[in-house]
Amino acid sequence: MTIRPLTSRRQLTAQRFSQNDGGDWELELPAYYVRLFETTFPRIRSKAVEGFRILRGESQIARLRELTIREIELIQKFITWYQRSICISTNKHLDGVFFDELDFCLALDKNYPEPGQERTEIGEWEYQAKYKHDDAAAKKLASEMVRAIRSVQSFANAPRLLSYVPSSSSNKFYLPAEIASLVLADPSVARLLTTEGELLLVPTLTVDKQEAKSMKVSEKIVQWQNLIAEDRIRLSRDIRGHSVIVLDDLYQSGATLWSYAKFLKSHHAVSVIGLVCVKSLRDSDNRSDAPVGSTP
Repeated sequence: MTIRPLTSRRQLTAQRFSQNDGGDWELELPAYYVRLFETTFPRIRSKAVEGFRILRGESQIARLRELTIREIELIQKFITWYQRSICISTNKHLDGVFFDELDFCLALDKNYPEPGQERTEIGEWEYQAKYKHDDAAAKKLASEMVRAIRSVQSFANAPRLLSYVPSSSSNKFYLPAEIASLVLADPSVARLLTTEGELLLVPTLTVDKQEAKSMKVSEKIVQWQNLIAEDRIRLSRDIRGHSVIVLDDLYQSGATLWSYAKFLKSHHAVSVIGLVCVKSLRDSDNRSDAPVGSTP
């Protein structure tokens, strides 16, 4: 089930959830978030008297009858979650190279609210965990990732596995792997990951790759294409018939995450969902780059 926005990134801005004079609740959302809502809460969706109908532009509205207190709380949490979280699709650097490899991708927040401003709360946790090896910050990120896994569990009907993007074996500290380990320590995760056997899919690179900070987006894509073509990625278990939830710490261009998703699909993963801690303000990586396939 592919649920990606039409633009490279999307946050929930315009919305309304209020009770009318008759006691029913009215929920107004943009069309993309209507689909997320219906997928996340099919039972609550069934309480919509006439379903969602177009109100104006891309805005849709539904009248929900006889909501319980718990259901009202769930809708409010849904709105708050997607007001902060960022839903991600391909961007100009990835278009024409990747298509449906990631069925859904979400960042918990941006790393900076706006250029020149201080980091967001989650952006600060990511920085402290990654560069200062702060255990408390890593645990906070893991707790948010458990919430994220819970929010997307209805997006995948197949048995679910947890993984993280591969890294060179020379990396002595690798935050995505640390977060995955902390996530699996949460007692509730076994219920969220519905597979038998090992819940963690460990990817191992058999060769060290070039440091990403020194590469353009197009060069990074080529590197991953070569790693896949040369069979340089080993998986710890069979993934045929599974959905894989992939963790990462920072999403810039997305070249690494989309490349790993493509590799997983080639090994017969039913779906791949990307969950990342923070999204950078721009879609390019550290070096400037033209869109793949463009001429200088």
